[in-house]
Amino acid sequence: MTVISAVALVFMYDLPMAILGAILFGIGNAVTTQLLQVMVIEWAGDKRRGVGMSTFSLFGEIGASTGGIVSGGISEHLGYTYSYLGSAAALGCAELANMFISRKSKYRER
Repeated sequence: MTVISAVALVFMYDLPMAILGAILFGIGNAVTTQLLQVMVIEWAGDKRRGVGMSTFSLFGEIGASTGGIVSGGISEHLGYTYSYLGSAAALGCAELANMFISRKSKYRER
């Protein structure tokens, strides 16, 4: 859903399309974050649950801060179209990596 919202933002030429992209991103981000937290808790195990969640939160904040800087730089030099396409590509790569990692994990074996 987040990849679809980033692609939708590439083609936004009016306010309704921007609102649609924002709604799709909000739904996708809400669902994805919760599912990733569940996966981290399961992967970390009972004894390292706190370490897993703190690492997840830390890297989430690092990604949010550096993503804004990189996206702003791309927008300034190349335009918003390339910024949103880059975001869609990065999100797509992250989702593919998550699929391959999840497929081989003990989380999927339950």
